[in-house]
Amino acid sequence: MRALLVAGALLASAVLFRLPALLNARDVNSDAAVVGLQAIHILHGEWSWFLWEAGYQSSLDSVLTAGAFGVFGISPLVLALVPLAGYLLALGLAFAVLERRIGLLAAVVGVLVLVIGSPAINAITVAPPRQWSITLVFLSIWLLDGAAASRRSSLRFGAGACCAALAVLVDLYTLLFMPGIAIFALLCTSDDTRDSTTKRRRLAACLVGATAGVALVVAIRLFNETPTSGVLGFGTYQLRQRLELLWQQALPFALGYGLYQDGVNHLTRGLRTAPWPWYGLQIAAGWSLVAGIAAGGVLALKHAIPWPVLRLGALGAAVAITTLMGFVASTAPSDMWTTRYLGPVFWMAPFALAPLAVRLGSARFATAFAPYLIVAAVAVWHSYGFYVNGLLPRRYAAEHYEQPEQQVREFLRARGIRYAASDYWFAYRFSFVFQEDPIIEAIDLSQSRHLPYQDAFRAQPVKAWVFHPDWSRTPMESCLNVLRDERVPFSRHQVGAFTVIVFPDPSAPVEAPTGPVGRQPAVLR
Repeated sequence: MRALLVAGALLASAVLFRLPALLNARDVNSDAAVVGLQAIHILHGEWSWFLWEAGYQSSLDSVLTAGAFGVFGISPLVLALVPLAGYLLALGLAFAVLERRIGLLAAVVGVLVLVIGSPAINAITVAPPRQWSITLVFLSIWLLDGAAASRRSSLRFGAGACCAALAVLVDLYTLLFMPGIAIFALLCTSDDTRDSTTKRRRLAACLVGATAGVALVVAIRLFNETPTSGVLGFGTYQLRQRLELLWQQALPFALGYGLYQDGVNHLTRGLRTAPWPWYGLQIAAGWSLVAGIAAGGVLALKHAIPWPVLRLGALGAAVAITTLMGFVASTAPSDMWTTRYLGPVFWMAPFALAPLAVRLGSARFATAFAPYLIVAAVAVWHSYGFYVNGLLPRRYAAEHYEQPEQQVREFLRARGIRYAASDYWFAYRFSFVFQEDPIIEAIDLSQSRHLPYQDAFRAQPVKAWVFHPDWSRTPMESCLNVLRDERVPFSRHQVGAFTVIVFPDPSAPVEAPTGPVGRQPAVLR
């Protein structure tokens, strides 16, 4: 009962710590909005195994969101609550494993690392699509950790391995966890026995479960059309650039002593550092977590550590190594937001710290990591930026975004414009918030997420482009040159801070081409 009460308090703390994001759920980004839009289409009978134009992610998040929409209605808040539920389930599973292996107090400290989180993981806890793939990883660990003591040992071993394979189907991102989980599963087969027959039976159960999961993944990909965009990233690889990005941007951001906050326009994000001596405390606290993870990995090599704790440390250390190797080897990381590629290190941190917790004892372990938890909590809360005012959260999104976006909606609907196009980060968020009335597609064809939107847009007799002076990344004049070159009449309308280009507009004069301005984009026309 005490453990249940403590677990409930941890989950409640996790919700409270995400209150600023929940209060501003309307400020949904387009990646998350695509999940909501696909969920709406699922409710209308449209089906796809994969997230729209994302071959590396399945439609699980959209399916779960569709169910939530069917029960609670369609809204940005419900969209945010679906990943939050997966996040809370992951916390509960982590606490159950840790409390059983290292005791209540040490388990609380370990789970508090996830409750506070890091910029490397916090973005997905209230915004799809990724959290449920991470939750499947935690479910796999929980099943494997308790399999040997279960009455249905083989079933749990098989189910744990299968969940790990299915996590890869949900999101290829979870491949970073798989070497660690494979090692963990192998070590779990030796729990409480030296009998080789028992070990082989457990290993066979893991192989059967993993094979079943992999077979399902392969079958779905082979017998269904897989979107190609974003499956693999190719580019020029330079080791020095990756190491500089890791050291100068990703690690400071992930560890909390270099925060990138939104500027006034959601696009310019500046590096914020605290004044000394607090900045020094942030650096020391952030790197104390790294030191603890490294120490846990070293201690996991010593047999003096209890076997169940040793394999938890091996899991965390293996995932940390593969994650860092993946970051350095990949061509995908490019800016501070690629700190998300370091996410597995922080998700597995409570397990990586388990050997150190046993070595120090619960009380000393809690004392040693209390400074990190305090400093990290302050840094993460501060990272909410406009969503907080001191110690209190505030509803910033409703005050600053709802009215101007509503004005654009009313303008388009008054003119009978059913389809428009804008920058990616505005387009799908707008379409979702107003439940596809009107629909706004990505103006840049390379960023389009739903081809039927393109076809419907092109078929419209009158359509529009929507630009914002601060938010739009696609140069408006470059887009207008496309219309000028093709002698398409258009008119400009100022709608609040937005500029709406209506075309073709027979009442407007045909403007002569003025030559290229900046990059001439492949725009949706």
